[in-house]
Amino acid sequence: MKKKENRKTEDLYVEYDRYKTFPPQSKAKLPVDTEVENPLEVKALIPGVIVRINVSDGEEVTAGKVLMILEAMKMRNRIYSKVDGVIEKVMVKEGERVVKNQMLVRIK
Repeated sequence: MKKKENRKTEDLYVEYDRYKTFPPQSKAKLPVDTEVENPLEVKALIPGVIVRINVSDGEEVTAGKVLMILEAMKMRNRIYSKVDGVIEKVMVKEGERVVKNQMLVRIK
């Protein structure tokens, strides 16, 4: 006898097929949670090219806001803020090539 799931289900449609799915129960604000030494210093986790910057100096941000898009190996990676705060300084420009661990944004 199968144990019945008590979790909420959602329907996922792929072409004309319907599948029952279980959405994640996590309350995390960000799609991917990575550990960082200092959440006020946003650094590049991988080398690539900055294709879009969504914030400017002095702008207020909340945790989970997309700060910029970094393209690496033809994939666009969103760079998120982990904390609420104010952008102190954007250290890069659109089109700039960055290396791993390069400082992108400082938040205060």
